[in-house]
Amino acid sequence: MPATSPTHEPSPHSDQHGLLARARTYLGAVIAKANLIPRP
Repeated sequence: MPATSPTHEPSPHSDQHGLLARARTYLGAVIAKANLIPRP
């Protein structure tokens, strides 16, 4: 993983936001799949 700049550290806020967006997308897919399963 090449570093863009040795003095630039990845922002924890932006990284956390990326993880949150990924988690939300994943949760949305899981919920959509769960809604397709017929419940008794």
